[in-house]
Amino acid sequence: MGIERPSLSPRPGRDGRIGGASEHRSDAIEARFRVGKYTCSMIYPLPAASGPIQVTWEPEIPRPRTLTAAELAQYLAGRDALIAEIARLTGQNILMVDL
Repeated sequence: MGIERPSLSPRPGRDGRIGGASEHRSDAIEARFRVGKYTCSMIYPLPAASGPIQVTWEPEIPRPRTLTAAELAQYLAGRDALIAEIARLTGQNILMVDL
């Protein structure tokens, strides 16, 4: 199974618009992608100068260190695509630290 690019979708803000560089920005950037038998959803609220990415897993959070190498590659590809989109839309430099 290959690594597929996650779907990234800006969600409309309160005014119904999906933002770009204008002052009317969407309220979040969202990515949803498969990681093996799991689905990972990541949401980055906008506008935000900095802040955490909200992550949810379905049907449950994988137990620590149980993802296979292929699943870890799927997760990292999805996460990195979201981070690149956040940087592109906000013009921010982003630092990601893996522990």
